[in-house]
Amino acid sequence: MSKTQPLITATATPVAPPTAPVTIAPAAPQPVLNAIPMPLCWGLVLVSAAILIIEIWNYIS
Repeated sequence: MSKTQPLITATATPVAPPTAPVTIAPAAPQPVLNAIPMPLCWGLVLVSAAILIIEIWNYIS
């Protein structure tokens, strides 16, 4: 059986990874999601849950 070469070889001098310049992005405007009123969101959840229950009820009966 012959010897195999190691998979990882260490370099003699350490190599520093290249660094990229860091730029700070300006503050982003508020997402559209925050503009939707919370009661409207809960109303949509309630309506979709009611439709799901009606669909399950029709499937069972």
